[in-house]
Amino acid sequence: MKQSNQQGNETIILERSLSESRKGFFVLTGRIASDSIPHISVSTTFVDVKITIHNHPWMDIRMTSFSGGPELSATRHGDRVELNVETPSKRSVFQHKKEAQCQLELTVPPDISEHWEIACGSGKVICRDLLAHTITCKGGSGDYYCDALRVQHLHAAVQSGSMQLKHIYGAITGKVSSGDVNVVAYRGDHLYLKATSGEIYIEDAIAEKSVLEVTSGDIEVKGLTVDNAVLAITSGDARISDFSGSLHGSATSGDLRIVSKGDAALNLEVGSGDLTVALDRDTADATIEVSKRSGQLITNLPLKITANNSHHIHGIVGEGKNPVQLRTGSGDIVLNWKR
Repeated sequence: MKQSNQQGNETIILERSLSESRKGFFVLTGRIASDSIPHISVSTTFVDVKITIHNHPWMDIRMTSFSGGPELSATRHGDRVELNVETPSKRSVFQHKKEAQCQLELTVPPDISEHWEIACGSGKVICRDLLAHTITCKGGSGDYYCDALRVQHLHAAVQSGSMQLKHIYGAITGKVSSGDVNVVAYRGDHLYLKATSGEIYIEDAIAEKSVLEVTSGDIEVKGLTVDNAVLAITSGDARISDFSGSLHGSATSGDLRIVSKGDAALNLEVGSGDLTVALDRDTADATIEVSKRSGQLITNLPLKITANNSHHIHGIVGEGKNPVQLRTGSGDIVLNWKR
């Protein structure tokens, strides 16, 4: 059921019933009979959000709450549906505990909307199996779990929460302040991740371009194939294994370790920390240039040395196809074969 106001907006009437599984709770349910809603906006403060799919041409809405607790309003403005969960400003400790049991659940066709906007304060967001042009996620202290999304662009930004992004196809722009970012099984053209005081973890990623930035925290990568990658750490360590492609990386204070897989063109610089590079013995074909101020070079590679002094070494492995430039300030450079 819907009601229209003078501005032409449609208020979606939600049916209320007592919860069969939770005493003292009620359930709001509604349905929007459409398999195409160009814009969907979801906004909550403390309530968890769960979005899953079905094969029916409509959106099912289900909200679990309690008397005096969060209230849901659903409105349609032309081609845009807005779902807003309002929470009373004055709440007791008892209400806080009950709010943890509240949840907004949406069940939709996978391609119901081109544009999703999901904003959640301290609640958890679970989003699976959607097909869209853009999905924008904003959060405070809650966590985001996104799985099996096919998008042109996923924009995700949280403050102190964390992001778990798995099986994402499409460009990702992810930013966290004090939380962590985990990306697993990624395929797309652009992967941009930034953490202020958190950590970045990547496993099994293939991208055309990747940018990884951390101010105070670590980066760990297990499997990254990329045309061009940029890595920047102010204070922290980076450990990258099974890397293939071109990488420009820098660490102001911390250690940097890279293990290549196949061809790898590297331009790496560490201020105060050690730089370790392991090349694939079967495919190593590099022109290596080492610059150091106070550290030393440790290597077991059969380098053909073409220039050598106390601060600069130039050598070749194989035919010298890939450029490998390594620079340190006060740390050592370790250049070995991949084990």
